[in-house]
Amino acid sequence: MRKILSTQRPGIELTMVLIIMGMVTAISLALLQLVSSQNVLSNREIRQQQIAQIAEAGINYYRWHLAHYPSDYKDGTATAGPYVHDFKDSTSKTIGRYELTITAPATGSTIATVRSSAYLLTQPNARHTVTAKLGIPSLSKYAVVANANMRFGAGTETFGPIHSNGGIHYDGIAHGLVSSAQTTYTDPDGYGTKSGVWSLNSDAVTFLGGKQVGVPPIDFAGITVDLAKLQTAAQSTGIYLAPSTKLGYHLTLKTNGTVDMKIVKVEQSCQFKSGTQWYTYGYCSNNYNNTCTQSSDCGSGNSCITSTHSVGTKVSSPAQATDDEVSFTYNGGSSLGVTLPANGIIFASDNVWVDGTINNARITIAAAKDPLASGKADIYLNKDLKYTNYNGQDVVGLIAQNDVLAGYFSNDTLQIDAAIIAQNGRVGRPYFGSNFTSSVSSGNFRITPSGENNPSGTSTCQEYRKRTTLTLNGSLATNQRYGFAWTGNATFSCGGGLTNDSGYCTRNLNFDNNLVYAPPPLFPTSGEYSIISYTEQ
Repeated sequence: MRKILSTQRPGIELTMVLIIMGMVTAISLALLQLVSSQNVLSNREIRQQQIAQIAEAGINYYRWHLAHYPSDYKDGTATAGPYVHDFKDSTSKTIGRYELTITAPATGSTIATVRSSAYLLTQPNARHTVTAKLGIPSLSKYAVVANANMRFGAGTETFGPIHSNGGIHYDGIAHGLVSSAQTTYTDPDGYGTKSGVWSLNSDAVTFLGGKQVGVPPIDFAGITVDLAKLQTAAQSTGIYLAPSTKLGYHLTLKTNGTVDMKIVKVEQSCQFKSGTQWYTYGYCSNNYNNTCTQSSDCGSGNSCITSTHSVGTKVSSPAQATDDEVSFTYNGGSSLGVTLPANGIIFASDNVWVDGTINNARITIAAAKDPLASGKADIYLNKDLKYTNYNGQDVVGLIAQNDVLAGYFSNDTLQIDAAIIAQNGRVGRPYFGSNFTSSVSSGNFRITPSGENNPSGTSTCQEYRKRTTLTLNGSLATNQRYGFAWTGNATFSCGGGLTNDSGYCTRNLNFDNNLVYAPPPLFPTSGEYSIISYTEQ
């Protein structure tokens, strides 16, 4: 048979080759386009990361600037922003810029807002913006901060962080972290060598917020307030009270935005008779760990001095006789109903008694005698000092050059809403010891000066040794040992199996979070600016 050859096969093969080549070409082009797109995307991401890093560099720069110049919100200039800075790469070549817009803290706040808008020189229209809120915490970021060994007895309940540069013996209930700069210390109440933070009870019962020892100490030298700055602010646009030439000033804050100011002429105290002699309750001004001993008697007089700190029963509120405290002429008018100053600063070059209620006010009251570096002015709290609003709208700061004390005639139930600093002294209530009166009948007590009224209306004054409840809403900073209650001879019952010898059976220390970044006017700060919030766009 004759073989027939096909003439169509080469054409089919050629077509298939062309199809395959076309497919390979299309795939190659797609791959090239994909690679090209990925390169473009990668370059874009790199540029975006560069711009974001430049914007972050602007925030970090101004945080550094505030660490060195904490009150400069104009970038070292006298003009308003934005403030433009070059950004250089590792070869010192300028590749971009950031523009800073800075908003100073609002009145009563320590929070500044910094907006950093960045771009590359090669793409000035592609921007990345970061906005950060930077805040420096005030000294009132602690419920209690101290520069000495501390003891919190049974009956104390605290909310918020507690810190001391010394050791802490805590037998109450702590809902916040309790920390000490000491790993171990010798407890001054006779318990020997202990951990920096310890309790007679189990940690699980006492330290509900945990405890830490050996943490860095708080620099009290760095955070003690500049009294000269407060004095200058009061003399310029605040309320400044020169030395009274008497015992000091009684300030009563009022909800209508005013303050009544009186000069204190007479202090009331409680005396007891032992044998044929009358004695005045006194307290030791420089040894708060031990019982104070009576060193002198009053003879036939109505008062006596028992220590270097006067009689320790200083009180002018509530008022007794009508001439115990008097109004005076202030700025050509009455010292009663004086409008609270716009800058919120009241400075007295004398002792101060303070009480009352504020409404929509931010006030700092300082008591300091000349010379400011070594004077000894005190603040006394005997009646309630309260806020109307507890959302940060109301705030009171109390700064004493020496002590902040509740006196002998302090309210049985006492509430103090304030951030408190005892710069060189202590915060607490003096120890009015039972050893003075162990053999004294209740009928042998009297209030002095003669003719003064007993604030509680009773016929004796010995009952003021025992107080029921103290509540502090705010913060407390004390250079020396804190204490509103004393165990001693445990002569009266506080209920629930607890006993006391002098002071408040129950002490509630409630931390006010609003004080951390919105402290009282010109209140000292602690630490450096930190980032509170951070947003990108």
